[in-house]
Amino acid sequence: YSTGYAALFNTIGFMPETHMLKAFGPRVLSTYDFLLTVLETTREQGPALMAARAEAARQQRVQTNFALAWTLDESQTETLPFQGYEARHKTSEVSGQPRLYYDRAAPYSRPVRYYNTYRPALSVRRPVAYLIPQAWEEVIRRLRLNGVELRQLKTAAQGPVETYEIEDFQTSPRPYEGHYLHSQVQVKTTTDPQATIAAGDYVALLDQPNARYLVEVLEPQAPDSFFAWGFFDSILQQKEHFSAYVFEDLAAELLRRDPALRQQLEDRKKQDAAFAQDGAAQLEWVYQHSPHREAGFRQYPVRRWLGGRLPE
Repeated sequence: YSTGYAALFNTIGFMPETHMLKAFGPRVLSTYDFLLTVLETTREQGPALMAARAEAARQQRVQTNFALAWTLDESQTETLPFQGYEARHKTSEVSGQPRLYYDRAAPYSRPVRYYNTYRPALSVRRPVAYLIPQAWEEVIRRLRLNGVELRQLKTAAQGPVETYEIEDFQTSPRPYEGHYLHSQVQVKTTTDPQATIAAGDYVALLDQPNARYLVEVLEPQAPDSFFAWGFFDSILQQKEHFSAYVFEDLAAELLRRDPALRQQLEDRKKQDAAFAQDGAAQLEWVYQHSPHREAGFRQYPVRRWLGGRLPE
């Protein structure tokens, strides 16, 4: 809702942070002065700001890779003058232990290192479009609320598509803004040169002003993606499985009919002694490598269209 969101649309955003512990009058005055500064800067530098935004939009139209995560480059620093008050300690009247306070009688100004250079830690290649199944109504609604141009297919189509399988992720133990956020998402990518896209599904072409926003919300590894915020959690719940006493005979038949699968199982046993002694784990392994495996489990439903003309 703040500066990061604004940046997705090549827009400058500010977080004034007028401190809640300050008196009401100074907070109002500081906000007023800030607004005046914004208006004055806009008046003086308006043409340059508009030109910079137009150039950012032009670069985004030809951008082929988008960074999803960043890492701080500690080798690059600037020096800034920092004004503050000396930090001291005194006895707390609440606990009797030392507590921090800032001594207003001891102001200072010192040079500090400012770390403001980041390098991409994870990037994705720009697809031609994202394909959103019509069943995900809440995601489609939010895309529209954010001005994304969507087209609903009237007829089915076929073409080259990339699909993600969620291999691993971490979930926060406590809610944040009403959601249990996912992070450290790992995916496996598969490509189908002749995948089918159903009639009624939605196409979000990347050739639009909201391309950066689309990447950030539809790539599951992005920190603020719809996946990270729990909008696709139903794919993480396995709904189909097997009864061991029934599947045992079926698994044996599968291995008899597929010598290559049998060899993979034997190789796994040789590599993992614990697995070799665990009959349930071996049966699960066969199930996961069989046609009976639940097709939608951990299959991310939004797909990446790689090229070719889509029907109207």
